[in-house]
Amino acid sequence: MSLLIIDGNNVMGARPRTRWWRDRAGAAATLRDDIAGADLDAERVLLVFDGSPPSDSAAEDGLEVRYAGLDGCSADDLIVTLVGEVDDSEVTVVTSDRELVTRVSALGARVEGAGAFLRRTGLTS
Repeated sequence: MSLLIIDGNNVMGARPRTRWWRDRAGAAATLRDDIAGADLDAERVLLVFDGSPPSDSAAEDGLEVRYAGLDGCSADDLIVTLVGEVDDSEVTVVTSDRELVTRVSALGARVEGAGAFLRRTGLTS
């Protein structure tokens, strides 16, 4: 089973044309929808954000969205926990956060940079 874990805040920040800082919830929803519609070549996809879910958060088929605020930790800590819980999967984490790259790599996860992921999937805007 292949698992793709996406650092939502980091990927959102790599899309400056979306002006995510003006409407974080809206930008997160747009990213969620874009990712749900993309061909990601993974059996399971987790999109992880900091904070609590917005009131209008909706589930998308094939995509699980997690908010670290519900677990009382940061998104980076939640991602590390999720990677550590996987036994028999091929795990790829999408992030450009250097500290997170170091932490998940130490657990055996592959890493793809946010910009490379956006270009590969055509989600650059």
